[in-house]
Amino acid sequence: MCLLGFLHSDSTSDAEFETIVTMEDLKSRQAKAGSDKLVVLEFWARWSVPSGCVLDSFKELAQTFKTRAEFYALDVDKSMPVASFYKVESLPTFVLLRGDKILGKVLGIDTEELKESIEQALQEEQAAAQEEH
Repeated sequence: MCLLGFLHSDSTSDAEFETIVTMEDLKSRQAKAGSDKLVVLEFWARWSVPSGCVLDSFKELAQTFKTRAEFYALDVDKSMPVASFYKVESLPTFVLLRGDKILGKVLGIDTEELKESIEQALQEEQAAAQEEH
């Protein structure tokens, strides 16, 4: 079911992800989670219908991977400096990070591609950890 973009809530009371507004918010949450934990950012806007279309899928992915990745939602109208930093040009845009390194970017409503990108990043993380031992 595709929700209208303006129904995308920035309330986190029933969400599996947090809302980020500033770069300082993001850096502070990353520091709390640990620098090698996968972070998935969703850039969205209330007026963007496609953003509303992926809300349920983003919540499901956040729930599925909650022990292995951090999920954050960024309303581009409130987080323009962060969106600009990550060169967000279309909505929704998903950015996968580990520390300061951008691992990938998924544009649009293809949540299956997003899921595959998350799984690939986690597999690479696991392989790197095994090489260290």
